[in-house]
Amino acid sequence: MPSLLPRLRIVPPLPTLRLQPPWSMTFALLDQSPAYPFLLTHAEQFRLDMEAADRRIALYWVIKKKWLPRLKMPANRNYSRLLEPWGELMFQTLELAIAWHSLPTAPLSPYRNAADCYLQVMLESQQIDTEEVLANEPRGKKPFIKSRSAIISQLKAGINPADPILLPHFSSLMNASLELERRDAFNEQYWKPFVRACSKWVQALDTPECQEVCLEGDYIKTRRGKGGSKRTIIRLC
Repeated sequence: MPSLLPRLRIVPPLPTLRLQPPWSMTFALLDQSPAYPFLLTHAEQFRLDMEAADRRIALYWVIKKKWLPRLKMPANRNYSRLLEPWGELMFQTLELAIAWHSLPTAPLSPYRNAADCYLQVMLESQQIDTEEVLANEPRGKKPFIKSRSAIISQLKAGINPADPILLPHFSSLMNASLELERRDAFNEQYWKPFVRACSKWVQALDTPECQEVCLEGDYIKTRRGKGGSKRTIIRLC
């Protein structure tokens, strides 16, 4: 779900040189601009760049929480906090990948290591977000919140919500995590924090500060309020 328009400034690249291999390479790849379709309007490109800026700030949170606690966020405090729940979800996903590949009795993995697993899961997520932005179907937040809440209910019930065809990497991570979830230590240290992060992310999306963003020709607009009235935030000529 799109968030508020970032302040018009360049978001610095992720501090990948401060990370150790193989994570430095993983985050360098995640920090690259995704491969967008060739024929895009100016408005579509700008909207995708907005999404990429938000994602980069969320990845800053991952690095800060895992490796660099003193890392300075690349946006003002209020906006960074708005994106922290998304960053926390990315961080807990990373923790699941690390646990899967570090526990000696964990299910066999098809990935080279935890960094490779995390990279594939996050690239999958990035592709889904890109497709949703380009679909440009403003329906209000309620259907989105409802669908994500249903996913959380499945996770709590021990059901893998991921389609293995559409999301093979996330599905693999969930299968492994649900198998490990039967163990008390893994459940408390990794699984429950992941599910809590999912819930808090959905709760954050359901606040007035998080607005749906849509395109109408050369206009980028937000939908806000119970009546769903639109407000232009940018006109691109």
